[in-house]
Amino acid sequence: MCDQCYNYSHKRKRDNNMHSVSSITPDTDMKPLEMDEPCPIHMNKVLEVFCFDHRKICCSICFATQQRNFDNVKSLDDIAMHEEESIDVDDFVDNISWAEESTSTALNEANEKLTHFDDDKKLMLQSLADIIAKTKSHLDTLHEELKGSIEKTFSNTEQSQQFGIECMTAFQKMLIHSQKIAEAVEEHGSEKQKFVTMETTKMAIEKHFGRLRLAFNLSETSAHYVLDFEDNLKNVQSWSKLASLNSQQSDDPLADMNETLCSLGCFKDYTVFQHSFSLEHTIQVCPPCLLPKSQSKWKIKCQLMNNNLSIYLNCVSNDNSDWPLDVSVELSLVNQVDRKNDIVRTFNHLFTKVGESRGYKSFIDLQSLKSTEKGYTSNGWFKIKVRIW
Repeated sequence: MCDQCYNYSHKRKRDNNMHSVSSITPDTDMKPLEMDEPCPIHMNKVLEVFCFDHRKICCSICFATQQRNFDNVKSLDDIAMHEEESIDVDDFVDNISWAEESTSTALNEANEKLTHFDDDKKLMLQSLADIIAKTKSHLDTLHEELKGSIEKTFSNTEQSQQFGIECMTAFQKMLIHSQKIAEAVEEHGSEKQKFVTMETTKMAIEKHFGRLRLAFNLSETSAHYVLDFEDNLKNVQSWSKLASLNSQQSDDPLADMNETLCSLGCFKDYTVFQHSFSLEHTIQVCPPCLLPKSQSKWKIKCQLMNNNLSIYLNCVSNDNSDWPLDVSVELSLVNQVDRKNDIVRTFNHLFTKVGESRGYKSFIDLQSLKSTEKGYTSNGWFKIKVRIW
């Protein structure tokens, strides 16, 4: 940096006060750059050690509070001096570049989807408007056809009924006329005349009624029309919505990024955790620990029963991963006197459902576990270490 950047920017940040700064001239012998990295958690502390189990750089306080129980810890100076860790910055830079390219691809895909998002909305709304318009148009056409049919049917029936009423009115007038003639004959006619009048009147009534039956359409006169709607048309009134808007998930755009970051070493393909258990409780379960590779959570379950210590591992949640989970497990009963005497057992198992347990019913007998000479307990506590990959 230039002098102005150093004086007005770099020096004003309190976190930079611990940095070593020297001037650069054309004759300066440039040595490999090295500076103390401040701990992001503890103020005024620098990162000093590295835990190989957790793949984590720690300061002295972090190590004292979090990593002291793990033996696979070395100082950064020792690692650099003995080159036990592969320090290939070129390959690391290439992997970062690969991760950046994957991120760029995912970003371009996201921007492209966002660009088409409004078009998808407009197309969806237009499709909805089109089908509603076509439905309305078809209903209007059917409405006009049905209305014309109803009007024609009622008009024809009305004319037929009107004609029948006229015929019935004429028949009624004939009956009135016949009644008056019969009354007159009854009062003034002879017996013979009465007989003749009665018979001729009967014949006339029968003949007139016969013509009335031919002219009068009884079915149309007594007709009562009922409009029977189509069931689908009536069901429309009971609809609560026209359609459902469902989301169709596409491939995870972060899948490729996750793969590249795993190759970069950001996400370990294994996890190591340990927990202390008491000799006073029969059944104990530790808090869950995350396996980043599959985004699954795991717990240790210990049982002190039937004069044996049983140790089981079970997956308590993996909402973000797909079943089944094929994992390898290393269970260790930590010897708190000499780690070389740790009891270690390994197994591979295909976990197929949440809550499934796998482990050992007789990991060690209680007498050996509780023996102070064996070194597996301290102040009534024992430790279980687990490695999952």
